Amino acid sequence: MLHRPHAKQREPARALALLVGLGAVAVGLDAKAQDLGGSDSQGSEDLTETIPPSNGDVDESVEPDTASPDAPPAGAAPATRESGPDKHIQLTGYARQSLELVYGELAREARSLPEPPPVNNCPDTPCLWRDIFVSRTQLVLRASYVEERRFEATVSGMLGYALHVAAKAPQYSNDVVDLARGELDPQLREAYVGFFWPAVDLRIGQQRVAWGRSDFQSPNDVINARDLRDPFLSESELRYLPTPLIRSSVTVGAFSLEGIVSPLFIPDRFDVYGSNWSPFQFHSDPDYRGFLGGTTLLVDQSVEREFAQLWRQTERPLDNGKGAAAGARLIATLPGIDLSAYYHYGFDATPYVSLHPRFLEYLHGTQFLTAPATKFEPLLVLIDDLKSSNEVPFSARYLRRHHAGFDLAAPLGPIVLRLDAAYESRRVFYRVDFNGFASPTILGVAALEYQTGDLDKVLLLEFLAQHMLNQTPEYMNQQGQLVHVPLLAYDRTTSAVAGTLRWTLAESWGIDLRGLVGIHPETYSLQPAIRFKPNDSFQLRLGALILAGKQQSFGWYYGDNDTAFIQLRYAF
Repeated sequence: MLHRPHAKQREPARALALLVGLGAVAVGLDAKAQDLGGSDSQGSEDLTETIPPSNGDVDESVEPDTASPDAPPAGAAPATRESGPDKHIQLTGYARQSLELVYGELAREARSLPEPPPVNNCPDTPCLWRDIFVSRTQLVLRASYVEERRFEATVSGMLGYALHVAAKAPQYSNDVVDLARGELDPQLREAYVGFFWPAVDLRIGQQRVAWGRSDFQSPNDVINARDLRDPFLSESELRYLPTPLIRSSVTVGAFSLEGIVSPLFIPDRFDVYGSNWSPFQFHSDPDYRGFLGGTTLLVDQSVEREFAQLWRQTERPLDNGKGAAAGARLIATLPGIDLSAYYHYGFDATPYVSLHPRFLEYLHGTQFLTAPATKFEPLLVLIDDLKSSNEVPFSARYLRRHHAGFDLAAPLGPIVLRLDAAYESRRVFYRVDFNGFASPTILGVAALEYQTGDLDKVLLLEFLAQHMLNQTPEYMNQQGQLVHVPLLAYDRTTSAVAGTLRWTLAESWGIDLRGLVGIHPETYSLQPAIRFKPNDSFQLRLGALILAGKQQSFGWYYGDNDTAFIQLRYAF
């Protein structure tokens, strides 16, 4: 049966982010780098400086994305100004330009021609905006003031601009929408201070904390919010958002205990509609797309993107302590093996969506392409009718959950064996009708990595698995039989094999290949590229993103996003 909203949910004014769930599916394929050689070639070569303790033991290591994902790439010499003994300022950053041609969307449009007249909320034409070309320009800067063994202050930010171009205006727009739109994206990323004593570290402020050791999907990386708007072709360190934290660690010999408190709940960033990685694609229910398309006509196109942000405003925990989260990590560095154990009490990152049956009746019985403003009057009446029983037409809220996990890494000559596993008391998934489904879940990733000591020569193989402890949802069909409702992008037991190959072929040329092949459900995503890197500062990549899969899989749902890309990056 369909899930009904909780009896004490709020009004839906801020719950217009209904159906955000499929954007979170990208997390299973999300590329993020955390260990030497286990990161992708776009932005994982980060130099992390660890303040050495005052006892003289130096712990300065080159690691990708483990402590400071916004740090500069390896080989980019930081601009350092001495300001006294044991004091210095580091200024680093990079500029990046990405050009993306979505040839999958062009091919889909060619297959759908000639177009029939729009019927039933335009099922055969785009109800919503679809990019065929994207230009992304980004400038990332980072500054740190360090008083060695005592104090650190770090701030970083990103200024981005994206130009989106569509082949034609969406069907709902009556051809009044410009085919090109721009979006300015300024971000304050890191902003924290750190204090260091012989055995104690304390960092306070907005920061990135990467837990776990896996590459494609780290089951234990649960501290920071994620940016799901561009899950494949963005810089890896930009896919996670530094968030306000209090972080402290105590080290005694080979053991270290880290504690983290998050006083505020920070949600993921995503688009509900109107972008190529939003939950609503060509394969989603046309009635849903018609409803969302009709709402965009209520405002002028110059503020339509600001209006679109209302749809991702889910119901959140209040900033009065109810949104706080806390966790701890115990690290043991033993001869021949590194071990970590994790516990975190917080929220599942994916919002739990509930659609009332009467709201679904309204969606399926309304034609939104004509006189859209009047089509929303029944929704207002429905809100008043349900208020008397403390119900709402739709809601999107976050569920509290317990997270426990561990990881290990053991070198076997040039081969490194890694294992990442976790248990979550409630993890949110989505049915094909976009209603939420929560289940206790076990997750695991086993990996083998061949390390050469060169970040441009890496071979990594991972096996990913996930099992829901609860049965998948059921509903009663017209024959009175209980039938399992399919889930989007997942089976009850989901498994996949993923790999990364990054290798230098000539003095300045190399190949990059990332891929994931789903076993259950059957799907795949491939990202081959040719790399030109004449020095440690400049890099040019030319490649493609290819997606496909069986029905209801991730590759099938986002299969129109096959993309050819050119990326230029200059670090300084």
